[in-house]
Amino acid sequence: MFWQDLSALTSAANRQQRLRDFAQPLEAFPTASPEEDLEVALSCVGPALARGVLVMDGHALVGILSGVDIARIAALWQTLGSRPGLAA
Repeated sequence: MFWQDLSALTSAANRQQRLRDFAQPLEAFPTASPEEDLEVALSCVGPALARGVLVMDGHALVGILSGVDIARIAALWQTLGSRPGLAA
């Protein structure tokens, strides 16, 4: 369920809902390891990118790369004219 869906609930319904009613299993989210190349990881995620990417080290969640984070990185790369660390 996305935020747009949550905002459509009435206030009376909100008082009766719990997080468990909306929680998604980890398998529903794209994952990447901390050592993965960012560009390669993002290209594998596809349309699920809007949900963000869970950064997993084995079975431990070590970070979350949000859609906003990814947009900022893309804007930076576009401003620089190339990906940092690569020749233009």
